Formats: sequence, C-alpha cells, structure tokens
Amino acid sequence: MEKKLLPLIGGLDISEDQSRKIIIGDIHGCFHTLERLLGELGSKDGYHPPEGYKILSLGDLNNKGANSIAVLNWAMDLTAKDMLYTVDSNHGRRLARRLSSNCRPGGEVERTYREIKKLEDLPYEDKVVDYLSSLPAYIKASGGPWGEYYVAHAAGSPRLLEKSELSNKERNFFLGTDSFRWSGSKLIVTGHVTVKNPTKEIHTPTNGTVIRLDTGVNLGNLLSAYLPEDDKFISVKTDIRDL
Repeated sequence: MEKKLLPLIGGLDISEDQSRKIIIGDIHGCFHTLERLLGELGSKDGYHPPEGYKILSLGDLNNKGANSIAVLNWAMDLTAKDMLYTVDSNHGRRLARRLSSNCRPGGEVERTYREIKKLEDLPYEDKVVDYLSSLPAYIKASGGPWGEYYVAHAAGSPRLLEKSELSNKERNFFLGTDSFRWSGSKLIVTGHVTVKNPTKEIHTPTNGTVIRLDTGVNLGNLLSAYLPEDDKFISVKTDIRDL
C-alpha cells in the first residue's frame, strides 16, 4: 500500500527565536564534510551546533554523496532536539516519493533508496518519509544587520511567502527553480544552483539580496555556511570519504 505524502505546507516563521543562526548549504550525503564544517564553526563534537546557535539547512540532505543515511539521521536527530530547521527541497521530495510509492524517478535518488532498503526497517522508512514530506517550503527568521530574512531551497517570491499552502506549480518554484530574480526588499538565502564559492547578489534597487550557498560539495568542491548575524561565510573542502 502506498504511503501518501503529506501536503506541502507554506512557510515556517521562527523570527521570534533569538538564537544565533548558522545557515548550511546543500549537503548531499557528505556527512564527514559536514562534521568538518561544524568543527570550523565552533562545534565541540562536530555534530551539534555551537552553544547558543541553531542551524538552518537549505535542504538536499541526501543523494549524490556517499553518506546520505548519516546526514538524514543527523537532521532528524537535531530537529527533534530543536537545534535544526530544514526547508523542503527537490532531492528530499524525490526520496520521499521513491520510498512511499512505486514511482522510480531515477538518478541519484536510487542509490539512497537502495541503501535505506538494505536496512530492512519499515518504521525507519516511514520516519524518513514523514520527516522529508513535512518540511516547510521556506523559513522566515530574523537577526543581525538584515533584520528579517528568508531561507528557501531554490527560490522565493514576496507574493508566495505569505501563503499557508502552495499549489504544485508554486511548490516547484520554491524547490526547483534554477534561476530567478528576487523582487523582495530583504535577504533570501538559497541553495540548489551550484556556485564555485558562496555568493551575494544585489537584485533590486531597494537592496534586496540573494545569497547562494550550494558550493558543490558532492563535486569535490566546498560545503558552505552563512552566519547572518555576522554577515560572514565559512567553507570547508569536501572530505574525500564522502565522494
């Protein structure tokens, strides 16, 4: 029997949460690199965020790299501990759909699918599906010189950022748009589109800004984070064990 995916919700507003934030780009199963990045950020164990911080993940936790299950376990664990918020993403949705139905989207998701199936643990499969299919399309946060800012996997638009539910077309915009012109007046942080180094783009006369954080960790390049309170990037090279 197929397990129905939960409907895609709109956004999650955590602007009242006064913790300092770390925004991490697409991880793609590169768990050892993630540990290295967390260490650079000040984590005591390379697993939990530094004291006083919470992590915002841009999604694409799984596929492509060699350690997707470890990254998924990390994300679900830290979410349960109120240390991590993650946005929905195209690779997360693909894996949830593959585990919950007979569809075969192909590509990198098949590797992660086979690794999870080898566990022969149906409750674990359900846990992964429930987690990935319940993530918000975007997160609204606040802090630092930016005041309010948004975090979304691929794109965002001011018109859609206030909707409580999204259509399939709107969902695909947030999760899979390869390029977009941000028309808002605030900051939005995205992944999805691979750049060599983390970038900051001014998109409007009113200084609406896009930060891109997918720096190709699965390609042997970098895993990157952005600290909005400090307006600072931190990146580490891909750990070869993740390739």
